[in-house]
Amino acid sequence: YLRALEGHKELYGPEHAETFVSVSNLAMLFNAQGRLKEAEPLFRRSLEGRKAILGANHPHTLISMGNLASLFEAQGKLSEAEPLYVHCLAVQEKLLGAHHPSTLGSVNNLAGLLKDQGRMDEAEPLFRHALAGTMITFGRNHPRTLTSYNNLAVMLEQQGNLEEADNFFRRALVGREEQLGPMHPDTLSSVHNLAGLLLMQRRGKEAEEMYKRALAGRGKSPWRHASEHTAVGGPSCEVVTIFRQRR
Repeated sequence: YLRALEGHKELYGPEHAETFVSVSNLAMLFNAQGRLKEAEPLFRRSLEGRKAILGANHPHTLISMGNLASLFEAQGKLSEAEPLYVHCLAVQEKLLGAHHPSTLGSVNNLAGLLKDQGRMDEAEPLFRHALAGTMITFGRNHPRTLTSYNNLAVMLEQQGNLEEADNFFRRALVGREEQLGPMHPDTLSSVHNLAGLLLMQRRGKEAEEMYKRALAGRGKSPWRHASEHTAVGGPSCEVVTIFRQRR
């Protein structure tokens, strides 16, 4: 990534769109490695550069904005992340439509941020909107729809709505077993989530079996080190995380 960035600087110049792709890719690498302090100035540089040459509402600018918001959220800077998520969502709804995958990703991410701030009454309709939208756009058993089931269930569990949370956790688990297989990290995450809910419902024996299954699966899964996030492609292999799985 460093070689690509230096090559693009030399070939195109420091303020070219392709150079900012390399800047963003390096930032994403640092972010994935947990090197958040190193990632932040690169995400900021990518965002400001794209604003200058592409405009604030260009899709690639919104990718950089979403990436920076996600970084702020990981750093616990929730008040700084929120306006970026809100701007992304407003522009995507206007330009792409309410059911575009990028728009639904922003709905999901904003909902998760609001949940993390304890603003459940604001988060719930957004999680439900994300679920309804993914069902329309992708179908009932698409991985993104199953992530939306999971995310809504997590919030309902935190609200104490255990019966409805149980229903959505089970839908996510069954769908992931069918679509991804029993050993996929997302499937095992659903097993673990359901186990926690069962424990809260004082269904200890059922919870124990699910915890044992999750533990055994994580030891055997060939994807045990894979990310549980869903990513979509951007320009020149750049990626932006959307439909983040919540817990």
